[in-house]
Amino acid sequence: MFEKIKVMAREAGFDLVGISDGKSLARLKGLLIERKKKSLESSIEEEDINKRLYPKAYLPTYRSIISLAISYNFPSRADNYFPISKSSQGLDYHIVMEGKLSSLVDRLSREYGGDYFAFSDRVPLLEREIAVDAGIGFYGKNSSVINPTYGSFIYLAGILTDLEIGPSKRLNVDCGTCDLCIKACPSGALSEGVFNPNRCISYLTQRKGALTFEESGLINSLYGCDICQDVCPYNKSALESDGKDFLLDKVPSYDPIDILTMSNKEFQNKYGMIAGSWRGVKALKRNLIINLTNRGIGEYYNEINKIEDENVGVSKAIEYFYKGRFL
Repeated sequence: MFEKIKVMAREAGFDLVGISDGKSLARLKGLLIERKKKSLESSIEEEDINKRLYPKAYLPTYRSIISLAISYNFPSRADNYFPISKSSQGLDYHIVMEGKLSSLVDRLSREYGGDYFAFSDRVPLLEREIAVDAGIGFYGKNSSVINPTYGSFIYLAGILTDLEIGPSKRLNVDCGTCDLCIKACPSGALSEGVFNPNRCISYLTQRKGALTFEESGLINSLYGCDICQDVCPYNKSALESDGKDFLLDKVPSYDPIDILTMSNKEFQNKYGMIAGSWRGVKALKRNLIINLTNRGIGEYYNEINKIEDENVGVSKAIEYFYKGRFL
């Protein structure tokens, strides 16, 4: 059955497929509790640990998890001054994933019957653990799932099913002595065996509200951060994707003037199909103002001087950073 499912998954557009029974998830409960005690969880993580560990919360009859991945290792088109992570260039991967998941579930249902629950970052199940348990990749020191062929620039998804499918084997490979990502991380979010999301630049650009002086000094992108992935040797030799599913040539890149002047509704109408838009325009407005300050760019003086925003993140960015430098 698994071999046939692999064919179906690849025909649906997935690059990698594996099977997990989901049992390894429950074994992480102690680790999650310990991370919470040590304040090593971000504000965007699910508070209810059980929702992250027990697939039966979403499909009570589940017996197997089909783990899936798509490569987004396409050439970056991010602007040099206002970069965004590769994961948020082009069409939102949730949209891409959901179309492929729907197609695969329809085909599985016709072939085998049964019940299914598809997910891709829309529920708090630990997708990375499912992927590692299914042999999709291994945990890298950069906290990403790394596949030896496709690297870590992969989007993850899964399908819970009541079908009994024998699980895949976990990969017997790791980063070895390589610690390039740890050395390259400018914020110190990475160390041997520990990831602190509250120091991660990618998370800081997504977090709501104001950033401290120290945090703002780390911001070097409009949204996200790829530094720890860019230096990874696995990504240097990874297979490249053409990115055609993400409509790179059709989805507009963020325009600084739009970010500074648009209402959230206007912003979502124009840029809502980009993954980095999920937080809305205010987080990006704050990030942009901090980037402009850090880079000493004053050409948007007039637009920023007109901003009257009660959002604490935006107002503090103007008051503490841009005004201090240019106004």
